[in-house]
Amino acid sequence: MTMPSLCRATMLFSLSIVLSSSCFAETFVAGSATTEPSPTRIPNAPTLRLQEKLDAPITADFDNVPLSKALDAIRDRASINLFVDWKSIEAGPVNRNTPVTLILRDPVQTSTVITLLLRAADANLQSAIDDGVLVITTIEPPKPAVITRAYYIRDLTPGGPRQQEGDPDPIEVEQHNLAILIMETVECDKWRDNGGTIGVLCYINGKFIVKATETMHQQIEALLAQVRNKSEK
Repeated sequence: MTMPSLCRATMLFSLSIVLSSSCFAETFVAGSATTEPSPTRIPNAPTLRLQEKLDAPITADFDNVPLSKALDAIRDRASINLFVDWKSIEAGPVNRNTPVTLILRDPVQTSTVITLLLRAADANLQSAIDDGVLVITTIEPPKPAVITRAYYIRDLTPGGPRQQEGDPDPIEVEQHNLAILIMETVECDKWRDNGGTIGVLCYINGKFIVKATETMHQQIEALLAQVRNKSEK
């Protein structure tokens, strides 16, 4: 399978650093570390004042008006500090002119009006308090679950005698080549060796220890099955 040259170029023999027990330790020990619970943060005066204003009732009579104008009206009616992170919001399907409709018969809490208005614009908008300022931004998409699994690969890397003194260990070369094949074939841009943030591959005692998403693991299993089938023929 032909992969982008960038993925192949970024790996090279830096993988030799990853194929070690130190990476194994990072994968397992770091995840088991315990931390002291952080102390409860006491809201400061501006935040307490904002919370009081968010509890106060305001009217909602927005009939197909641009989102930016509706938020400006809420800022004025509730007399609150409101910051809209348009850079993040407009990276998605919503913009300043997205029409919203929210008509309520009676005044309700300001926080409720804001929640309903954002829901009317897009389900991925949210509000949060930051030091007395109400910030409107997007909800970060959930990160994919990362799973650690071991793959027995000793049968795929039998090695052999060195051709001459000073040559690298044939088994280590085969391990390296197999690891390169995996990281070139399975979601190349997800591996840390390629600049990604998810995939980690380590070698220890005849096994690859791989930290990756479920989808990546499924592809790795299929790839190793193909390699075994070819080696048995």
